[in-house]
Amino acid sequence: MWQHIIDYLTSPHAPYVFCGVLGLIFILALLDGIWRIGSVRSEIGKALSLLKSAPDRSAFYGQFETLADQFAKLGLFAQPWGEFSKTAIIDTDRELVRITRRPHEFFSERSLLAPRLNIRQFMAMPGYLISLGLFFTFIGLVAAIAVAASGLNVANDVEHTQAALVKLLDVASLKFISSVAGISLSVILSFL
Repeated sequence: MWQHIIDYLTSPHAPYVFCGVLGLIFILALLDGIWRIGSVRSEIGKALSLLKSAPDRSAFYGQFETLADQFAKLGLFAQPWGEFSKTAIIDTDRELVRITRRPHEFFSERSLLAPRLNIRQFMAMPGYLISLGLFFTFIGLVAAIAVAASGLNVANDVEHTQAALVKLLDVASLKFISSVAGISLSVILSFL
């Protein structure tokens, strides 16, 4: 059984399978991030259009209750708006809404993006890609060394020993493709 695994790991197509796994993980992470961030951006756009409907302080005062109802319907903004509105003071004499705390305390990356996207995991994904690329490389190298070691055991046959070393170098060079793929995909994901 182990010999079949070693034979597979030392085959020329194994690095491409490893790269395919890395590519699949990259694509899934990227699409998941795009979808989740896109839904947040969409709701932020809706919230901004609601706020633009009240362009000044008097309009904000006049529409405050309506805005509260509309923000409650935006799932992402329901809780932060509820907390924000509790700190607002409605001054009916001057027809103003006074805020006692800054809006960024309620409407932040943590309150808006974190419920939809595990930010730490998403930011760690490039490191995962590098780690997997290195893991696949070393697994392949271990298998290649095992094959070469069996060929080097025949001390009297120089041709057999040379063939084992050539195979080791051929297989080892192919295995580094996994590391290059992991690092490349990591850089691309970090950039995106």
